[in-house]
Amino acid sequence: MQNLEINLDKTYTAMDEYTLVVDYTAFPARHPAGGSAAITSDQGLFFVNPDGTQNKPQQIWTQGETEHNSRWFPTIDKPNERCTQEMLLTVQDRFVTLSNGLLVNSEKKQPGLRTDHWKMNQAHAPYLFMLAIGEFAVVEESWNEIPVSYYVEPEFEQDAKTIFQHTPEMLQFFSGLIDYDYPWDKYAQIVVRDYVSGAMENTTAVIFGDFVQAESKALIDNHNDRIVAHEMFHHWFGDLVTCESWANLTMNEGFANYSEYLWLEHKYGRDEADHAMRGDQEGYFESVSMGGSHPLIHFSYEDKEDMFDAHSYNKGGAILHMLRLFLGDEAFYAGLKKYLEDNRFSAVESHDLRLAMEKVSGKDLNWFFNQWFFDQGHPLVSIEHEYSESDKSYSVTITQSQDPDRAPAIFQMPLEVDIYLGKRMPIRKDIWVKKRKQTFSFPVPEKPVFVNVDAEKGMLWTKMENRPAESYIFQYFNAPKYMDRFESIDYVVTNDHPEKLSILKSALNDPHWVFRRKALKELPLSPERFELWDLVANKAEQDPDSRVREKALTRLAESGNPKYAPMLEGVVRKFRTYPDLGAAMNALSSLAPERAEALAGDLTEETNPRIINSIASVYGRLGKPEYLAFFKEKEAIIDGFDVFAFFDAYAQVVMNIKESEVQMGVLAGMKELASNPETSKWKRFSATRLIVNLRDFKLESGDENTANKLSGFIKEIISKEGDPQLRSFYGRF
Repeated sequence: MQNLEINLDKTYTAMDEYTLVVDYTAFPARHPAGGSAAITSDQGLFFVNPDGTQNKPQQIWTQGETEHNSRWFPTIDKPNERCTQEMLLTVQDRFVTLSNGLLVNSEKKQPGLRTDHWKMNQAHAPYLFMLAIGEFAVVEESWNEIPVSYYVEPEFEQDAKTIFQHTPEMLQFFSGLIDYDYPWDKYAQIVVRDYVSGAMENTTAVIFGDFVQAESKALIDNHNDRIVAHEMFHHWFGDLVTCESWANLTMNEGFANYSEYLWLEHKYGRDEADHAMRGDQEGYFESVSMGGSHPLIHFSYEDKEDMFDAHSYNKGGAILHMLRLFLGDEAFYAGLKKYLEDNRFSAVESHDLRLAMEKVSGKDLNWFFNQWFFDQGHPLVSIEHEYSESDKSYSVTITQSQDPDRAPAIFQMPLEVDIYLGKRMPIRKDIWVKKRKQTFSFPVPEKPVFVNVDAEKGMLWTKMENRPAESYIFQYFNAPKYMDRFESIDYVVTNDHPEKLSILKSALNDPHWVFRRKALKELPLSPERFELWDLVANKAEQDPDSRVREKALTRLAESGNPKYAPMLEGVVRKFRTYPDLGAAMNALSSLAPERAEALAGDLTEETNPRIINSIASVYGRLGKPEYLAFFKEKEAIIDGFDVFAFFDAYAQVVMNIKESEVQMGVLAGMKELASNPETSKWKRFSATRLIVNLRDFKLESGDENTANKLSGFIKEIISKEGDPQLRSFYGRF
């Protein structure tokens, strides 16, 4: 980064206005490359396939966060700076442009060229400035007279509204939820190639990586709602009010993370939202186990890029959820509204949020913010249960054991305790944990069958609980929350409880797909359990969720029973989703290989990557060298994450080639593919891994001569590889 020093003609006061004009040419790619795990390059401005020689679209796009936009225009590149903007983009007529704000003019210049004038009248932070240029299809609709548009590659034009499904509905939902209408002039979303992050909330013009781009059928039960909601909510929390410094990043990302919960709860129910929250909490716990913890508001980071972690995102969202449960919905959402109204178009710190929440709730929240925002770690608790027949009382003892040198010795925890006396409605008691070890006693008329501590399941903690096994059985059938059923199933499976089969059979019809899928995974199947196999077959055909059907089809492959082959063939011929197709083909290749082979032959003209991988799986299992031509043909089509399964199947076929010259010719082609910098990183890595697997296979079979040749191939690939991430992976080979 370079600094520009300007000598003014006189002394100016803070109230004076003056105009600076900077005439410059930017060369963002000339600077040393950097980046982070979250944003893999700090170049700022990117050119995709600039000379048109690669098999991908020509595009230009930007990525400004954290302080990368100053690579291509002069600015004070800090999150607490704000300004309006105008951008004039001169392009060939065939290209579409996008920037922040509204397109105020598009003017023909010389033949074949056009200048688009974009203007942003509302001030925002410089890292949110963007531009994108390419041959995009633009699909338009509106919300409350605000333009809503989707920019996708032309072949996905008919899928654009599914790729960005529910966008107008989300704008309505979030505007109503916080009683603060979407505050900008338009809302555009664009998909680009080779993006260096997941997505970016550039004001009015969000950029997404091409992983969101798929045909509509591929998005069934695999929607983009979470990331679309995340980037949209940033337009209130991140764009309208912006973190004052990167140390306060959770004031952007914690809110965006929690928006995913809010949308899922609204659209798909609390079970789906709680499932997402469980995943986020586990991601945070894993990050702590691997790299330690730090305060949520973290002024002592080594590099600002380090703030893009599971603390700022996952923990931040979980803490907002706890704050909502403590305050109640009415006060929580009123507090969000006041926070936005008091701080709009300005930079914020966590105290601004606390003051807004205190104003509307009348509560002192210093204790909450001190332990969750300004300190680090989370509670580690053990919970003991005891019933006294003589006193007719039930006691719960909560002991905190987190290391006081790494977290607060005592976390204050307001909790709900539900006491179940038979199958009647539970009696709710509110408690407040304020000691390292604290016992709470409740008078009861009889021995409870289950006492549910943290009944709302909102606490960010790790716990060990000592209670009767029977309470876990009761919990599944009678406690209402997602985490109640999760804890119950986890207990009976982990402990191989006698009631495990009963619980799992009930879970096959659970209202949430996760538990139906979990039940299928854990069912103790064996060839003689005919009634269980039929239950699995029923789920394979009839379950409404493709993720459950996929698991059922996968388990059917273990049955060894060809009676299911006609059903599997029917699933393939009328497949509803790609997971159905892949799992059915795999199962069929186990139970009736000749039928799977025939069906695969009928599908070889397909170009969809999921169908290609379904065929590749069958051919890989068969391992017949005659299918080498199929793999060579589809090798050019397959890319992205799909290449892993494709090349794994490819390897099975290559291993079975008997003619050494033919086999080495294929592997030499793999070496060229892996060494070509114009090939995607996904494909280069997969081709290299195939060679590594074949080398190991040759070593195991005693063919050291061929193994040595393949080791030479691998060394040559590594010597030519310029990508540091791939080189680090290759070091393991």
